[in-house]
Amino acid sequence: MSKENFFKELPIGLAMSLGMNEYAMEFYSELDTNTREKIKQYIQNCSTGNEAKQKIKTTINNLEKHNLDFLN
Repeated sequence: MSKENFFKELPIGLAMSLGMNEYAMEFYSELDTNTREKIKQYIQNCSTGNEAKQKIKTTINNLEKHNLDFLN
């Protein structure tokens, strides 16, 4: 997947947050397509913008630590 397509398919807030955290970005880029889709759905399954922001923050913090437990 090209870098352009890599970001195009992400929610904008997640893409921006990954771009600001190289450790989270590196781990995310190594994940399989199914896991990346789960992360995308986790964030998009929100009823408010504030909830989405919190989930993005949680996602980045966990990806930085190579932790996927937040998806369970």
